[in-house]
Amino acid sequence: MTSFTTVGTFRQDPTDSSGYNSDLIGLTSVVFDTTSGTTNGATSRIFVGTACVDASSVYVSEDAGATWSAVPEQPTGYFPKRMKFSADEKALYITYNNRAGPYDEGAGNV
Repeated sequence: MTSFTTVGTFRQDPTDSSGYNSDLIGLTSVVFDTTSGTTNGATSRIFVGTACVDASSVYVSEDAGATWSAVPEQPTGYFPKRMKFSADEKALYITYNNRAGPYDEGAGNV
């Protein structure tokens, strides 16, 4: 998927010189909507979560990854930790947090 270029901007601790907490977290989840059909043999609807707390953090493609747009009405101040698509409900469940964890989870949202 060379068309997806948003990698997120969150760093747990940008001042950490060891790199353990100062590296970009990047992508947090990739989820395929198995109910969306296919485009040229690939799943049409794909969701990607990025570690970004100051802008959009979840994106969707409706054309098998050729183009992307931000999912509307996202919370700010959080990034998606986990995403799960329920085919039976045709719903995407997202848990958000404002810290990378796993030992210092901060505020969250669903």
